[in-house]
Amino acid sequence: MSIIFDIIGALAIGGLILITMLTTLFNIHFSTQDIAMSVVLYENVQQSCEVVHSILSTVALKMPIDSVFVLTEENKFSFYSRWNILNENLDTNPHIYTIYLDQVITDIGKDLVIEQDGTQLIVFHPVFWLDNIEFHYLDIDDNETSSPQLIRSIQANLKFSRTSSNLDNPALFTEVTIWNYLKNISIM
Repeated sequence: MSIIFDIIGALAIGGLILITMLTTLFNIHFSTQDIAMSVVLYENVQQSCEVVHSILSTVALKMPIDSVFVLTEENKFSFYSRWNILNENLDTNPHIYTIYLDQVITDIGKDLVIEQDGTQLIVFHPVFWLDNIEFHYLDIDDNETSSPQLIRSIQANLKFSRTSSNLDNPALFTEVTIWNYLKNISIM
């Protein structure tokens, strides 16, 4: 009789060890997926930031401050610059650039749209897990302003998020702030 109890006890302990091992393997699997997706997320963040920063660095290039800004909304920004992104040179005539996030939502994000003179230059179809882009316009003292003549720097906030592969875990997310001081204003 004691042999039967020993066998039952061994089966119960073995079953618990097997369940523990399987649970650990599932957790490792989900963690590995989250880490892999984090790498992809941060690669997309880096690519998006490089593009937005390069566009913002052309703001007000060879333009008087009173004629630089066309549209200064929270989610859409338009400005003039003499830099021609297509030809990568300075032009005598200014170009109008617009940056905004398309509001069509896909499974993996929204399109980040950048236009030169109304023609789409760069469209990320879509930027993985980009949820929002916000622009804040600051004066010389870093106070937020709505007056285009007082703008001396631009803050672009990009928000990315992705649901975790394990639904019990919180979403993966990151926010990036790009600051661009309008150094081109003084170059005339």
